[in-house]
Amino acid sequence: MSEHTTPEGPEPATEGPATAGPSHADDASRAPWWRRVPVWAWVAGAAVVLGGGALGVLAASGTFDPEPLPTPPAETITLAPPSPTVEPVERGIEPTAFSAALPDTVLDLALAEMTEGGIFDDADPLESYTLVLSDGGSRSVTVYAAQFQDVEATAAGWPELVADEVEQGEVTADGTVVGEWVFAEVHSETGEPAILWRNSTALLLVTGEEQLVRDVFRAFPL
Repeated sequence: MSEHTTPEGPEPATEGPATAGPSHADDASRAPWWRRVPVWAWVAGAAVVLGGGALGVLAASGTFDPEPLPTPPAETITLAPPSPTVEPVERGIEPTAFSAALPDTVLDLALAEMTEGGIFDDADPLESYTLVLSDGGSRSVTVYAAQFQDVEATAAGWPELVADEVEQGEVTADGTVVGEWVFAEVHSETGEPAILWRNSTALLLVTGEEQLVRDVFRAFPL
């Protein structure tokens, strides 16, 4: 008896490839734009924005303004005093400590004449002199100078210029008051403007054109 082989039925169908889910490429194409920007781009953008804001604040505060140049110190220009254009005359008197202290030149004026005696003689000074200072032309002043024994005698020899002396002040030397001065528009004897001053035991008076008198008084060494 022959064996019958039971024919095998058809092989069960093998499973086909599994259906794949949606790919990452599809997800990216459907994602919002802001999710498609790389993280590094967001970081770089934030840095640019923050940096720009900081620069704007610094610029508004003047941080980048140029440093102002220092103001140079004011330059003081001192003009040299004018010098005489003529030579002083020789003194024809016996020199003393007081007479030697009387100047040969003041500003642009030079000694044109010097004699003993003057308007202070009535007060009995130890010595007195009359000096004429001139520029060699039309500008000149007359200076009367006298030396007294002490301050009391000097004060007693103070003459009257005019009744209405219009200006007065102190005479100082090295910051110390050593006397006083007065200005009169008209001197009682010469009829010209005059300044009278005391320097300790010395009396001096200068007469002439008003501005020249003032200038000589300011520049006179005694």
